[in-house]
Amino acid sequence: GQAYWNLGRMAEALEHFEAAAAIKPTASAHSDLGWALYMQDRADEALGHFERTAALDPASASAASGRISVLTDRGERDKAYQLAQ
Repeated sequence: GQAYWNLGRMAEALEHFEAAAAIKPTASAHSDLGWALYMQDRADEALGHFERTAALDPASASAASGRISVLTDRGERDKAYQLAQ
């Protein structure tokens, strides 16, 4: 998935990230999938994967920034601010 991501081929990257998260649901796999979904304007789905990332790795900066990005886009700045603390 990462190779497709680097080439800007998001639809193909998304397919591979989905497969990776299904096969081995690690924090990294869910983070990658979350960002691919976010970049495809699928923020609600992305948020779920960022939350799974945080559950698997509470120290994940990627999970925090992903959740903050989605919440900010939704106008939920208070929630985003709380996560940033």
